[in-house]
Amino acid sequence: MKITRYVLAAAGLVVLLGGVSACGGTEDKPDKKLSDTIQSVEKVTAEDIDKAFSALSDKVGVKPLQVTDVHVNDGSITVNAIDPAKPTELNEWVYRDGKVKDTPNPVDYGGDAEALKQNLFPLDMVKSAAITAAIKDAPAASKIDAAKVTGVGVSRHLPFSPDIKIQLQVQSPRGHKAVRASLDGKITEVL
Repeated sequence: MKITRYVLAAAGLVVLLGGVSACGGTEDKPDKKLSDTIQSVEKVTAEDIDKAFSALSDKVGVKPLQVTDVHVNDGSITVNAIDPAKPTELNEWVYRDGKVKDTPNPVDYGGDAEALKQNLFPLDMVKSAAITAAIKDAPAASKIDAAKVTGVGVSRHLPFSPDIKIQLQVQSPRGHKAVRASLDGKITEVL
């Protein structure tokens, strides 16, 4: 296996953990509905995720969108997606406050086009109901008192597994754990 697969896996984890620590949430704005502003991972609905996925696909201009990572954090949903006009360019697109940021952030994946191709999957494989089910079940599965889900990442776990998994970061003042779920939202592992 090429080292760049490790780089892609590590980059996805860094984005997830960075988003978890950097996103402090958004201000409570009484005039906005939750579906317009994703205020908390634990309050996100399947409708919120579907709306974000649709807006992200529309902005990039392709359906299904080909992604390496999906992240749900307080305040935003992001995807790392290839540019359909330039399939060796990977960009991070951010959905926040009911809209997609105009300009994507370039993602440095190490330039290994083969590893990039192996990590891609169509966004429509990720079901919003599965993400919300995993968010609901992860705190209890973690067995941590007063635990809350602070971030969600969806990606392949190459080079360890070609499967696409949902990974949730669960935290409380008493500890933290990573909880994994299958694409159907069923908890499979607590790390």
